[in-house]
Amino acid sequence: MDPPRQARASSLGASERRNEATKRKSKTQLERLDDKRAFVALIDCQERHMATILTELDQGAKESHWVWYIFPTEKAGACDEAETRITEENAIELCRNESTAMDWQKCLEKICDLLEARGQRPADGYVLPLADHGRVYRFVEFWASYAQTPDWLLQVCERLKPFFASR
Repeated sequence: MDPPRQARASSLGASERRNEATKRKSKTQLERLDDKRAFVALIDCQERHMATILTELDQGAKESHWVWYIFPTEKAGACDEAETRITEENAIELCRNESTAMDWQKCLEKICDLLEARGQRPADGYVLPLADHGRVYRFVEFWASYAQTPDWLLQVCERLKPFFASR
């Protein structure tokens, strides 16, 4: 290849590499925006549904569709219309959120109480439908290994493990 042609090819390669780097950066920014949207949606769903969730749990079992809001993971649920999820970057914010953290803790502890009272290991489908058990298992995996998990949530994970360890 003659030197001018080689120079043009070399500059095209550099230009294409810059474009790819820009696309990757843009995608990362878009992913961050989507992470933020998913987190805000999670908080909103917890605020809107927490009273109903607590009422259902007071009656002994899950009845409606809310597993994603109480057992959030890094993956949105297949049937979660709001596509809520957390990331390692924002998970601790969920634990500190003043409008939902205390009721979220109450829900998780109530679920543990109900499972322990039922005594089925692994858990049967009475307290939480069998379709939700994989979600709970992944929730425990995430939070048990997350460096910033508060002590109360680590205790919840320890209580849940015996019921969902085989999923």
